[in-house]
Amino acid sequence: MQMRRLGYLLMLVITIALSATAGFAQDGKLKIKVTPGQAYVFADGKAIREGSHSIPLSAGRTTIVVVNYGYKDVQQDVTIESGKTTGFGRRSPGLWRQGRRPFGRIMIEFKPEGKAAVS
Repeated sequence: MQMRRLGYLLMLVITIALSATAGFAQDGKLKIKVTPGQAYVFADGKAIREGSHSIPLSAGRTTIVVVNYGYKDVQQDVTIESGKTTGFGRRSPGLWRQGRRPFGRIMIEFKPEGKAAVS
């Protein structure tokens, strides 16, 4: 009978120890500042959001990509440490312009019949 109780007690202690270890595993943060401010941030292919901010991420190696139309993408692998804040590469990762920015002209004409045409 005492051996059975000792067995239950041992199982309880092991369960609590494993739960406590899993509870202490923390995510880290990635602090990022991008230029231009409309640039969009991706972490491991998942869209995060645009602009500069801190991103909570799981600890481990993560691929960060910053993109903006008309600019060359910036990609970098970072290692996120549990419970710590990691900076993204340089102090301010700026995107380099790629070619000329697209531009065009829109003309809206109003016709007397009340119909509009866009050309």
